[in-house]
Amino acid sequence: MITAMMMVNFILPMMVEMIAMLPTCLLHDLFEGVVPREIALCLQVFIKNKYFTLDELNKCIKMFPYKWSDKTDAPQQVPLNFAARKSVGGNAHENWALLRFLPFIIGSKIPEREPAWEVLLVLKDIVELVVSHASHRGDYLLSRQQEIIYEAPAIRDFMECWPALFDAKQINEEFKRITTVSLESTFMSKLDQCTSKLMDTVSMKGGATGARIRQIKEMLLQHNTVEVHREVAIRCLVVYLGEKEDDLFKEFDRSLEAGLDGQVMKIAIIGDHSTPGFEVKMATIVVEGTKIIGDKDIPRCCALLMGIIYALNLSYRKELKYVPCQHFILKREYNS
Repeated sequence: MITAMMMVNFILPMMVEMIAMLPTCLLHDLFEGVVPREIALCLQVFIKNKYFTLDELNKCIKMFPYKWSDKTDAPQQVPLNFAARKSVGGNAHENWALLRFLPFIIGSKIPEREPAWEVLLVLKDIVELVVSHASHRGDYLLSRQQEIIYEAPAIRDFMECWPALFDAKQINEEFKRITTVSLESTFMSKLDQCTSKLMDTVSMKGGATGARIRQIKEMLLQHNTVEVHREVAIRCLVVYLGEKEDDLFKEFDRSLEAGLDGQVMKIAIIGDHSTPGFEVKMATIVVEGTKIIGDKDIPRCCALLMGIIYALNLSYRKELKYVPCQHFILKREYNS
């Protein structure tokens, strides 16, 4: 005999496993998976116990006075072969409506303490909890986005209100939510693909610009790592486009604290290229004199800076209109 506790023990592990999988979809996984199957199993018990027939059930479903949007998503009648299919069929919206309205449609026909009925009520509670969580997350995101757009708070104040956003993982998720593009993986992939062609192009530059590009490339002679390769490519592109490295990067001898005031948007680096152990130097993203994300290598900071600009609805500084993140992510490729 099915009991409510057995139902909880059966459904919850399924739902936990389902939610842990990426990407998840409540409509397909829950309302076209778990819900129609469990309703079918319970209805099979009710009909077997002669609380009502399938015809009586379908007449009740058809005659129920649905209102407003529920008229559009009204549950369909249960098919004759539902027991063999182990599903009541229907799309996600219809199955959700059926689960919500079953207590009103057939509740009066079910004896008290019927185990299968308790199973359905527990399932209904679980679904409402899951949907409530999704709804609250949507409200959370909307509230945060409205504050960003309409109030334009200072970065320091915004960090106090929404501290969870200021994390590399969350910045990546927010960027993907806004643009559908995977931020860091796309940036690094495009950067790596274009580096060889980019270096060939910038090496042809002459004059003071060419001299500075050659000086940057000498970094590879000291530290030939993936991170340095990427940083060299970014710095060379900045110089090649006629911008100043200092407009994007700010180098500090020891501590960031003393020099943050007045830094509108910078990638702050402690130590220069000649500093011992430079290959492991980390950088910090600074916006409006406030440290946003730290302890990341320089290429990652370049990518994450793009994510922060999108997530916080910031504007580029005029002198950074060709910032490499914009070039590689929005234009998707490097054109020589």
